Amino acid sequence: MLFAAPVFCSGFPAQIKSLLDRMFCLMDTAGEQPAAPWRPGKPIGLLLTGAGDEADNADLVIRGLEQLTQWVQGRMMGHWFVGGCTEPEALGGDVESRATQFAAALAPEVARLEACGQYEPGRYPPV
Repeated sequence: MLFAAPVFCSGFPAQIKSLLDRMFCLMDTAGEQPAAPWRPGKPIGLLLTGAGDEADNADLVIRGLEQLTQWVQGRMMGHWFVGGCTEPEALGGDVESRATQFAAALAPEVARLEACGQYEPGRYPPV
């Protein structure tokens, strides 16, 4: 799963928060206690944008998703924060190359999922 969202007031927007709340369905809370994950090892990545810097802005969101990933026994594949997103012209020329690097870091996992028939492009529309 790749979560992509803007950061508002040091948190996810409501649509992403709702999705995260629904991640609890990845846990079998009726059976084994403490709750056991339905899909252990699920790869999870995070892409955030915001007007400020990562510190005191996106760091709490990143830490929260890392903790949730740990709880569902997923694998945090990485995160990338693009700061200074006040308008497209303010992003700078290195954003495209950094995006390519981030995608390249996630690509081996996507290839592994494709090889074992678990990757279904377009199955889940973006929120």
